[in-house]
Amino acid sequence: MSRSDRGSPVPPDPHRLAAGAGRGTASAARLRFNAGEAAASLRSMLARSALALVGIVVGIGAVIAMVSTGEIVKEESLRQFRELGTDIVRIQRQFARVRGRVLEMNLADVNGLASAVPAIESAAAAVDANTRIRYRGQVLGQNIAFGVTGGFFRLSKLPLAEGRLVSDLDRHRFYCVAGAGIARAIRDAGAVSALGERVRVFGRLCTVVGVLESVPPLAFGRQLVPDEAVFMPIEAVMRAGGVGIRDAVAQARGGVEPEVARRAVEAHFGRVRPNLRVSVTTAGQLIARMRSQGQLFTLLLGAIASISLIVGGVGVMNVMLMSVRERRAEIGLRRAIGARRGDVRQQFVIESAALCLSGGVLGVALGVAVAWGVCRFAGWPFSVSTTAIMVGVAVATAVGVFFGLYPAHRASRLDPIEALRN
Repeated sequence: MSRSDRGSPVPPDPHRLAAGAGRGTASAARLRFNAGEAAASLRSMLARSALALVGIVVGIGAVIAMVSTGEIVKEESLRQFRELGTDIVRIQRQFARVRGRVLEMNLADVNGLASAVPAIESAAAAVDANTRIRYRGQVLGQNIAFGVTGGFFRLSKLPLAEGRLVSDLDRHRFYCVAGAGIARAIRDAGAVSALGERVRVFGRLCTVVGVLESVPPLAFGRQLVPDEAVFMPIEAVMRAGGVGIRDAVAQARGGVEPEVARRAVEAHFGRVRPNLRVSVTTAGQLIARMRSQGQLFTLLLGAIASISLIVGGVGVMNVMLMSVRERRAEIGLRRAIGARRGDVRQQFVIESAALCLSGGVLGVALGVAVAWGVCRFAGWPFSVSTTAIMVGVAVATAVGVFFGLYPAHRASRLDPIEALRN
């Protein structure tokens, strides 16, 4: 119910107030008058406005939370990858078959890379195989056995918590370095310490000689979760798991550009193994790919969250349509005293936009709070894009205008005589 419905004096017509003034002054007066009428109408139906507000708050909050969290995850992944060093070059074996046999890289290809290519300081190969790791008959989970050469730990910056790392001297021996998660599972199974314990890998007993600190996942070949893996000499995994070398990492020599090192590695394999197809990627290229994938992931999250915003907008439209139906007498009275259709349309659009703008501000606060909670729980640095906040408020206002246009049009098309009669 508006102020006129509650028995208060009918406000003067804005056209009369603006009589004799310029066109700009008249438009500003009409806008102020319509804005005041819109505010009074929203206050008169406070409970219904609050219910419509909830949909917008949840919608905008979901969009801000999803987009902010996606951006934070992307930046955290990039930060962790940059910590590995921008001088790292990744080498991947591409599928190639010669005379019915799949060509693989061999240890000589990787171990001889530093001496054969002046641009390369060091290189390390790695293989991986899925296997069940057991301890005292208990399955520790579906894990990965990673076969590595001695330099892999340094190039991947995997920190040792206790014990020692496996080295090239261990070769075919069944020694392993356990990830933090595997070591914890061994202790939970009754061991005082994982060091010296024997786990069963590939059906063979393997002695734990070292334990890694807990670290985030690594992008190496496929995503590697070091906490849930065991690291063994590469020869032992290749023999027991029946796998070949598909991935290797190399470090560019100091002062050498990674792109120069990448071309040198490609040229080297082209000379010594012309039939072997390899893909050589610099850290900069991988960061660019990760950034692009992160942006796509963020857009996907935002699109999913936008569904709730659309639902909230439909709720606002429903509230405005009900308001038009209930305020037919008010609309007819305004038209009868001289208000034009544009004035009625403007009032209802302002009501819808103000409702959604209020919900947008509260939704932004909700989304920022959710993103902060996620970062606090995951231990990530918290940051919020001011662009996302501004876009969220702008989108809320646009939703209000869009979903308010149809009810406003319906209100402006009412016949004054019929509205007053009803």
